[in-house]
Amino acid sequence: MNLKNQFTKTPFLVLFIVLISIGVGTASALTITLGGTVDITQILNMMGNRITNVGTPTQSSDAATKGYVDQSPTTDTLASLGCSSDQIARWDGVNWVCSDVSVISFHSITLDIADSVGQYSSIAVGTDGFPVISYYDFTNDDLELVHCTNLSCSTTDPPVTLDSTGTVGRYTSIAIGSDGFPVISYYDATNANLKLLHCTNVSCSTNSGPVTLALIDSVGEYTSIAIGTDGFPVISYYDSTNGDLKLVHCQNVVCGPNDPPVTLDSTGTVGLFTSIAIGSDGFPVISYYDSTNGNLKLLHCTNISCSTNSGPITLDLTGDVGHFTSIAIGSDGFPVISYFDVTNTALKLVHCQNVVCGPNDPPVTLDSTGTVGLYSSIAIGSDGFPVVIYNDPVNADLKMVHCTNISCSTNDPPVKVDSQGSVGAHASLDLILNKFPVISHLDQANGNLKFSVCSVQGDCIGSEVIFE
Repeated sequence: MNLKNQFTKTPFLVLFIVLISIGVGTASALTITLGGTVDITQILNMMGNRITNVGTPTQSSDAATKGYVDQSPTTDTLASLGCSSDQIARWDGVNWVCSDVSVISFHSITLDIADSVGQYSSIAVGTDGFPVISYYDFTNDDLELVHCTNLSCSTTDPPVTLDSTGTVGRYTSIAIGSDGFPVISYYDATNANLKLLHCTNVSCSTNSGPVTLALIDSVGEYTSIAIGTDGFPVISYYDSTNGDLKLVHCQNVVCGPNDPPVTLDSTGTVGLFTSIAIGSDGFPVISYYDSTNGNLKLLHCTNISCSTNSGPITLDLTGDVGHFTSIAIGSDGFPVISYFDVTNTALKLVHCQNVVCGPNDPPVTLDSTGTVGLYSSIAIGSDGFPVVIYNDPVNADLKMVHCTNISCSTNDPPVKVDSQGSVGAHASLDLILNKFPVISHLDQANGNLKFSVCSVQGDCIGSEVIFE
């Protein structure tokens, strides 16, 4: 202990020392009176004994008595917070606050840094419980896939190229087939065709080879895939030659052969930003954008192959709405759709009141701070309520909002999932056990594929969110 500063501040200092070492000799019960200032440049060894009667400190380097410390205000200490047994103390950037133990922490990592990759990503949770992601390699114009080997994706199998013939891999959409293996729909820009590839193991290190599903006219943009109640893939997509919404139904797990493609809506320019799900009645239901009228639309099929349907329904026609649609089936069995409102630059959602979505609840705005809602992706949490991830392009952030009821008429405040660099575009969401959000998205600044995951134990839906 070096008391040089304390000695030089006190004109007269009396030390009562029970045992003190001085040079080579020792003394017991000595009283040493020192006048003026004394500098100690060597070690003062108290041999386990106390220094008493220290004055009230006035400088940051002054010593203090136990009594002084005990009587000091404790408003800034963790003990003064009074957190309950099921809470933890955390720093909110200004003060220490109590939070529930179920506070969410999102962790983001880069999965692929080779070349410029990560556009048009789509994520699903495999039968092994680990995420698998399809995406576009912009540098090589290839379709690629990466399979995680744990829940957090901290380890992965090497990324694999699934199709490299021509310019392929845009507008990817992935699902887990009834055989337990990933199946991907995507766009062949060289031939303007809709294609599909079926994997033959969980990591997609082997596959059945690409299959062309539709090759008449320019077709296959904005693909979305789901697995029907018959166990076979069904894909919605856009026909850019005719400006139509189309669908194709596979006749087996590898989609060879498939039913003839069917046109679902041909009124005006329709079918952009398609998203498909299998309704609670077992039939496909598709959300999409009507470019002619700037509306959000929905179409419900009345059989597995969608050769018959209930007819198109307009869900929102206020302003230019319906970009980046994403559909899920709510816990009540009715469709719920997230989308981007171009006019108000906001994230919106509409909840249907029956399986065919006629009628529907009034559309609700989930986030309108700045320009938000691009690349929306929706899923249903373990609480039965929707959760939506989306891009904030102005701040280049990935965000999430959790609804607090089925119709999303109320919701928790939107939160940032990833704000490191320019992130959040081409985002896709799935939930592990309906509790843990796993998200693939694009790091635009670096041209990398990124992955974000809730990184705490417990239910990650409906709790306060912090992120790493």
